[in-house]
Amino acid sequence: MRYSKSYRVLRLYTWLEQRKTISLSGTAADFGIDERTVQRDIADIRAFLADFNTETGKRRTISYNREKDSYVVYEVNKKYKYYFKK
Repeated sequence: MRYSKSYRVLRLYTWLEQRKTISLSGTAADFGIDERTVQRDIADIRAFLADFNTETGKRRTISYNREKDSYVVYEVNKKYKYYFKK
């Protein structure tokens, strides 16, 4: 089944908001797309978070862990500048 870009991006965002990690290779296989396409979708979510962070004052970002081949959302603590898993 072919999924639209908007469906994929919103689905990825929903998974991240639910505090799930997203496997790059697994997600590409699940959606039947190239890993580079998943990376572009994540880049779109990062751009949204940058705008949203500016608007709301929150500091959230998406981090990629090469060892685990996965993405996760982190909230940046301004005072200590550490990353905390949301």
